[in-house]
Amino acid sequence: MAIRKRKSEEETNYLVSTADLMAGLLFVFIIALALQIMLYNEEETKARESEARASAIQKKLAGNDIARSDLLERVQKRLAARDIAVSIDPTNGVLRLPEASITFETGKSTLKPEYVKRLESVRESLETELACFHKRADQEACREANPYGHTLDAVFIEGHTDNQPFGGDTTGYRNRRLSTDRANTVYSILLGEGSRLRQYRNPNDQNLFSLSGYGEERPVPGHFHATPTNDPVNRRIELRFLMSTPSLEVDGK
Repeated sequence: MAIRKRKSEEETNYLVSTADLMAGLLFVFIIALALQIMLYNEEETKARESEARASAIQKKLAGNDIARSDLLERVQKRLAARDIAVSIDPTNGVLRLPEASITFETGKSTLKPEYVKRLESVRESLETELACFHKRADQEACREANPYGHTLDAVFIEGHTDNQPFGGDTTGYRNRRLSTDRANTVYSILLGEGSRLRQYRNPNDQNLFSLSGYGEERPVPGHFHATPTNDPVNRRIELRFLMSTPSLEVDGK
């Protein structure tokens, strides 16, 4: 009887120990599961925040494109009222001054007085329309023209030529030099003494305007020529408008 009693007690103790172990394991499992759920929820929250930030930035970028397109259209209409024909490329932010509107003398970077006067009209139009798209703009006065406070980062004055060798130079060097000199002439007129454009700054407090010359290397779409061709469409000055990129930190907040 004593042996049976001892054996029964051992079995009971074994079952209690096993039950305690299982209860302990169950508790650990519950804690681990709770931690896993917390981590999952935290990751889900971070993912939602990242998606919201990305969505906000995409909206800002889309808003930039719309604001830039509207700006180009307003400049184009203002110049048309002054009998200066320009074309625009809203997708790439380009205002194109064709040779018919601004004509340089062959092989030169100088302009006759009538074209200087036209560029002065371009300057006046830009002074008016860009007044609400730079760092120092009066936000209160610009609510209608630029309600969301979009800002320009840069305006590139770009010179282009056709692919005819200049002065017998087949390397393209002299065409690039000529196009740069012409862009520099336009720059000097647009940002000459007394020009308000000199005061317009980007968010980094830098001058909005700069220049470059591409020679024959960037023909207008549809005007690529495998052989030297007299193509006035490719001989032009372009103004390329770049909007400021939205700040990740600001939009994230």
